[in-house]
Amino acid sequence: MQTVIELLKDHALIPAAANALCAITAVPDPQPRRAHDALRRFARLLDAHLRAEERLLTQVRDDDDREFAALAIAHGEGFQQLVTQWGAYVAQ
Repeated sequence: MQTVIELLKDHALIPAAANALCAITAVPDPQPRRAHDALRRFARLLDAHLRAEERLLTQVRDDDDREFAALAIAHGEGFQQLVTQWGAYVAQ
């Protein structure tokens, strides 16, 4: 299970991976292999992060830290929408 620190590091790695993909697709000459590799890296990072974050939020809801649990629950609906939307994107 990822720690909170590792999840926070992901919050830097995921945008960096997205930016790398954007940089590849922003140039006029097609680079399908590089774009494919960059998209796979981004997808792996995001998938792993969403699963880890979902486990953390579930654990937090069950813990005794009421303030943090309330925050997790408040953000849970938006998080679930993100997970659903990402899952639909990957499925297509």
